[in-house]
Amino acid sequence: MAKTNAKNAKYGMGSIFRKKRKLDDGSEVEIPIWYIQFCVDGRVYRESSHSEIYNKAQKLLKLRISEVQTGKLQEPSVRKVPVGELLDDLLADYLSNNPRSYTRFANPAVTQHLRPYFGDMRASALTTKHLREYLSARDGEGAAVATVNREIQLLRRAYSLAHYHEPPKVQAIPNFKGIQRKENNARKGFFEHEEYVKMRDALPGMSGMC
Repeated sequence: MAKTNAKNAKYGMGSIFRKKRKLDDGSEVEIPIWYIQFCVDGRVYRESSHSEIYNKAQKLLKLRISEVQTGKLQEPSVRKVPVGELLDDLLADYLSNNPRSYTRFANPAVTQHLRPYFGDMRASALTTKHLREYLSARDGEGAAVATVNREIQLLRRAYSLAHYHEPPKVQAIPNFKGIQRKENNARKGFFEHEEYVKMRDALPGMSGMC
């Protein structure tokens, strides 16, 4: 018999239960994994907690009910979309609309750096913590700040395309604010006028020039 979480039952939309499996002799055994069930607009959702611990299923049910109430519930199919799929869509967009940038930067950046690091991660799980860890990893590889900033821009573009995809592949775009770092584009090595004159006069055939 399904076990109902009385604390969450007051919402009229949630329960916790274990599935049963019928054996060859006709008897039934209860599977130890806890599942949750909740209802949204007449549609029933069931999801495994992947745990034999009841309290973990209880926490998952509370989370899903909170997401329903705040309008943040993601479809199961959306929660499983990997970042790699978003990067595939990004490259397809570049190939169609900006093939030159696809060849020169987008494809190499995705293939060599973004996909190996983020590709297998669920898109819905990406946080600013992961982004900062990526920055640290690229710093360790000696990558230029400007290069890493362009890579972060590509990832942000991938999420934007996914968010406005029909149907959406992600329901929210991670907070990229403050992730990109200031680039030092100031030129170095300028001469003072007196130094320039000395260098000019020291070069053959350059004396007398302004």
